[in-house]
Amino acid sequence: MGTLGCINDMLQRDKENRELRKRNRERLTDTYHRLLDSEKNTDLSQMTIEKMEDIRRKTLEKEELDKAANFKAMLYLALGMALIFLLVWLLVGCSGKPSGATSAAARPVGRCRMWCLPSAVSSAAAGVRVWIGP
Repeated sequence: MGTLGCINDMLQRDKENRELRKRNRERLTDTYHRLLDSEKNTDLSQMTIEKMEDIRRKTLEKEELDKAANFKAMLYLALGMALIFLLVWLLVGCSGKPSGATSAAARPVGRCRMWCLPSAVSSAAAGVRVWIGP
């Protein structure tokens, strides 16, 4: 398509958009006027005190249920984040070098920072080791 075709296409789109904006503006004003008319029809003098109290009670119950649901969702989210953090810590944190806080006789076992110390009673003969966690 040449330059003239692009310009004609752009002008056609502008014309269509202008018509759509007019229709949307008309719809918006119709909705606005319909909402204004609906407010005039509401007569609160006919509403009884019992109905108002019932509406208030139901509203409070709904708010309490919403609070409980939000608390549950936040609790599940926090537990999930803690679980993910724990898994990442176990997978990434344990793969590093062990700290130098242990004795020279201790040596690392496996990928994690589990250290074993020779037992005081015949460790060479029995192969008994004492485990020290991370």
